[in-house]
Amino acid sequence: MQLNARQVVPIAEIASNMGVALADVENVIEPLVQGRYRLLTRVSTAAGECLQGNLELANSKPPRRLVIPASRQVVTKTDESNTNSTIQTNRRFQIDAAVVRIMKSHKRLSHAELIAEVCVLHIRANFIY
Repeated sequence: MQLNARQVVPIAEIASNMGVALADVENVIEPLVQGRYRLLTRVSTAAGECLQGNLELANSKPPRRLVIPASRQVVTKTDESNTNSTIQTNRRFQIDAAVVRIMKSHKRLSHAELIAEVCVLHIRANFIY
């Protein structure tokens, strides 16, 4: 939308207007600049790196249907560790709930029978092998 008002817009200004880090804006813009259709072009000015709409693409005949690829999202180590810890916590609750359900229905089971029933019947569908 910022390219509608002006033809050349600094990347830093786009980041500040959106309230997003400059690195995140660079990741999102990259497929548009270096993708198959090159919707945007980079221009170096006194204000720094700027973006400009690709005028050659705008004037092409006949009009094209464009498929824009999704931006590549970088997963940090902290995000990965937070996700893994959340998954482990959820699994622990699922196992505890399955044990309680089985013990309520059977009243008495040996440890081996309990483990077999918990693993095979109740928990198996929730885990990826």
